[in-house]
Amino acid sequence: MSNDNVGQEWVGYQAAERLSGLSRSALRRLIRNGQLRAAKIGRVTRIEKRSLEAFMEHHPTQPQLPGFDDADQ
Repeated sequence: MSNDNVGQEWVGYQAAERLSGLSRSALRRLIRNGQLRAAKIGRVTRIEKRSLEAFMEHHPTQPQLPGFDDADQ
């Protein structure tokens, strides 16, 4: 039996913020827009670390998020 989740690492918002330098609201927008893979278990959200690393590789500078500007900060 194959399990696609074997070896996958999932991190919470705090670890994702530390790894990426992005704010929690920016991470939420990326999840909502389908740019980051995340799973919600009860009240806890976990972000796939591999998804976050891939996003950061393709967006080495701060990403331009839809609906995100200086007024949101």
